[in-house]
Amino acid sequence: MRNIRLVILTLLIASCGGGGGSVPTTPPPSVTISASESSVFVDDEFSLTWSSTDALSCSASGDWSSSIGTSGTQSLSEPDAGDKIYTITCSGAGGSDSDSVTVTINAPVSSSAFTGYAIDGYISGANIFIDQNYNFKNDSGEFTAVTDSNGEFLIETNDDVLFECLKNRPIVADVPVGAVDSTAGDVTQAYQMILPSIVDAGTDSIIISPFTSLFSQAILSAKNEITEDLTVSEGCGSEGSSIAQKVTARITELKDSIQSNFGISYQDLLSDFVLNASDQVNELAAQNIASLLPYLQTIDNQVSEGLSTKFGKEIRANVSLSESSLGIIFGGSSYDKLPLDFSSIYRTEANDFGWYQEERLEASGAFISNSGVLSRADCSETDTELCSITELSLKNISNASTSYQQSSDFFNSGIDFSDINVTSGTLYVNARDSRAWRNNSANWRDKNNRDRECQTDNQIRFQNSLISGTRTEFEYSSYSQGYQKADCDTVRHYYFPILRTRTHIDSSAGTSLEMDYYIHDINRSGISENLPYDFISNRVNIDPSGVIKEIAALPRTLADLDEIRRMLNGGDYVLYVYHKEAGPSAYFEVGTNPRNDMFFDYSLYPDSDVKVYGQDARVAFYNRIKGESAFTSSIYGDSAPVNPGVLGRISNSLVEVIDYSGSDRIKIPVYPTYDASSKTLDFSINGASLDLENIHSFIENGINGTPVSAHLWYNPDDSISATVPVKLYLYKGSDTNLDAGEGYFSIEFDLTVASEEGGEENPNQRTATQTWEVPADSTIIVKYTEDTVTLSKNISNSDVDKIVLSDGTINDLDGALIGQPSTLNAKILSLITEVSSSIDGIKGFFTGGGTYTMKVDLASGGHSLVGYYRNTIDYITGTFTVESTPTYPISVNDMRIHEGSTENLCFFRPSQGNLDATSFSLSFTQRERPGKGAFADDFLLSSSIVSFAVDEVEKCVQITASEDTHFDWVHDAYIDISSPSSGQALSRSRVKISILDSYGYQNRISFKER
Repeated sequence: MRNIRLVILTLLIASCGGGGGSVPTTPPPSVTISASESSVFVDDEFSLTWSSTDALSCSASGDWSSSIGTSGTQSLSEPDAGDKIYTITCSGAGGSDSDSVTVTINAPVSSSAFTGYAIDGYISGANIFIDQNYNFKNDSGEFTAVTDSNGEFLIETNDDVLFECLKNRPIVADVPVGAVDSTAGDVTQAYQMILPSIVDAGTDSIIISPFTSLFSQAILSAKNEITEDLTVSEGCGSEGSSIAQKVTARITELKDSIQSNFGISYQDLLSDFVLNASDQVNELAAQNIASLLPYLQTIDNQVSEGLSTKFGKEIRANVSLSESSLGIIFGGSSYDKLPLDFSSIYRTEANDFGWYQEERLEASGAFISNSGVLSRADCSETDTELCSITELSLKNISNASTSYQQSSDFFNSGIDFSDINVTSGTLYVNARDSRAWRNNSANWRDKNNRDRECQTDNQIRFQNSLISGTRTEFEYSSYSQGYQKADCDTVRHYYFPILRTRTHIDSSAGTSLEMDYYIHDINRSGISENLPYDFISNRVNIDPSGVIKEIAALPRTLADLDEIRRMLNGGDYVLYVYHKEAGPSAYFEVGTNPRNDMFFDYSLYPDSDVKVYGQDARVAFYNRIKGESAFTSSIYGDSAPVNPGVLGRISNSLVEVIDYSGSDRIKIPVYPTYDASSKTLDFSINGASLDLENIHSFIENGINGTPVSAHLWYNPDDSISATVPVKLYLYKGSDTNLDAGEGYFSIEFDLTVASEEGGEENPNQRTATQTWEVPADSTIIVKYTEDTVTLSKNISNSDVDKIVLSDGTINDLDGALIGQPSTLNAKILSLITEVSSSIDGIKGFFTGGGTYTMKVDLASGGHSLVGYYRNTIDYITGTFTVESTPTYPISVNDMRIHEGSTENLCFFRPSQGNLDATSFSLSFTQRERPGKGAFADDFLLSSSIVSFAVDEVEKCVQITASEDTHFDWVHDAYIDISSPSSGQALSRSRVKISILDSYGYQNRISFKER
């Protein structure tokens, strides 16, 4: 109570101000409101943002009403067109204030609408009409519009049949006095500009300009046979269609002379234009054109001959100067170079598979001089590359052009995809080669600068529906890009294709589940064996039918997660994207290792970018999409997905088999190979044999002697708890196939696996613990089979066999090494002894010079592991030999190196083996293209010869990874090793060097290293 009185007294003193102060004036509030967009289409989202000062409350009025605070942001969309006014009024102790913002809501553009621009400078206030009856007059009943401040217009027909007619009719711009030219200012004299039609222009992009008006003569010529103008209704009848065909024919005749050769015939050039000069034809223009014609003809011939040879038919490229050059040519001033553009469209014959293509070449922005020298647009004293090209070829034009694209659209009118519910109308197959210079080529050589870009892509798009009430869009893209190369032909394209599937809900526009397959290595992907990567070079012989059918049958929902995970190989992964109201709401990333599954709640971004992993991620994404009322269980499944069978990941690229010479330990590295078809990882020992005496000692004395063992590095999963049936096999011979008279052992038991997360708080660094246990009193089945006769015993496991596995921090191999279980005590071999009395003892199974193969079967119980290179492993095999006098090889481990770095590549051999002087050579052969394979200049070896002196156990050479401008992610160089001169064996004949791109080598939202 005393404290409360003191506070009150203090406030009274402060309010009195010592007895002489004045009462402060309360300031009036102020408020501002703004919109993210000034103009949007109907139903497009935009946002309002407002703030105020000295306000106690705010209210919304006008075209919105909402309970709002004194500041904030709100997203809106409007269902109706028109100008919408959004007002906010805020009040406070000092009064009130208001502010408003206007957003123009435009009617949606449909497939039956014409949109475009009137340009002579951008023309504001031009009257646009579609001249349905070819009379260049705006008659009653014709469609009209007025250009806006940007020179843009929209004409909506709302009639698909009428739209198809009007696509073949002229579009006219009447520019009245009072219109505004964005370049020249107010129009003081009216004029008219014409586009013959969007079909005859060869593009859906409608631009009406003085240059398109050059073709108006074609319309007049086509009307010569009719005696009077058509009515508007007749314009879309048979007579109008007849005129349209003649217009097209006449334009074809005029293209070479007007577009390609500036509208000046050979006869014009021979005329007496000195006496009869005009604005277009005069002496200076004639001289300039004459100096360029030979070079244009050379370019046309070069390009046309190349295309004709490729496609086996005569093709004319129609190379020309750009229309913008007409103003320079006929402007009466001298010039030393002109812009060079060309475009060519043609259709190939159908290939053997029925596929034909529409081929398009477009180039613009290169310059050609009066002396025939080609250059790009933005040359300078310090930037001279591609600035003086004397060889006039398609390649040089493509590289010098500011914009160049060579593309093919593929069609097959006879193909039937009804068996996969794909309609031909939705099928799109395209390939393109694009090259561009941007931003005046500024700093184009700088690292990560994209002012010079070289792109290739192959796309396949279609739709089908396998789930009731949905339709799925498929889009496959092999997009690849390169930077900082003036010559795009020198870019190395490393393909990382994406197959995007997006399942839309018919009853809920804007709601979908997208699932993107990211294909890390196109040669090894489990998604498909038929993925295209380069139609550009193989466009004559393509047949995408097989891959279309294959990807149309791929799983596409969260309910398919387990099936999808089993499909993935290596770096393959899938990114789920939940779209709500057309925008991304949540991401879920999945690879072969369930422990790395990641959920990212994008709806909270950027306020939060927290990501969760493993089972928490699976539950979070399941709950998110199950909460979407538009989805059904056919999309998200019956329950949250779990990890049903993946035990963990082998976390090193090798294992070490431990043998002994006396008491000396000998490490024998073993480098596995993987067979994707059977999901088998093979740990066969090459170039080494195991000591027969140690094998026998192990059998007799158990683990307390000097047993042969192995070092295996392992990252356990943090969520799986299961009973895992394990089957172990030991065969005589070099494989798991049974030959006549061959015997083999098998051991079957159930392994109880329990997992939990470690204590690391950072979810991206989280550790895990896993307990493996063969319970006491459980049954172990031991068998020996020979000549179809099987000896079998069921043995009760008297004592529990238990091992606790855990991993340390990421990349801590020591923390991931599996230790020997304390209760092992030669369990497996002692079990085999139980049936050995009938085969002359277990020691008799192992003989000097014998070859044996072991096999671990996890698949029969539905379980698996993940390999170091992220492959799913159902079976582990390994072949080895035993000798009374074992031999040991020279070994070398795979390595990873960053571009720009130098590391040691070291070869080693055990001191207990052959230590004679020896040498061998290193060589490189390019492999794994078009996948991740490296090129010879991606690295440099300090020496191609490795020489061991007598008694030397390690020898290293240096490898330097080149830092280049190729965007090649991780690329692998395989170095071949010749046979050593001493005859000593090698553990492998090839070593893999993974070179990590300095631009970045991961393409995931949140890639975990485990």
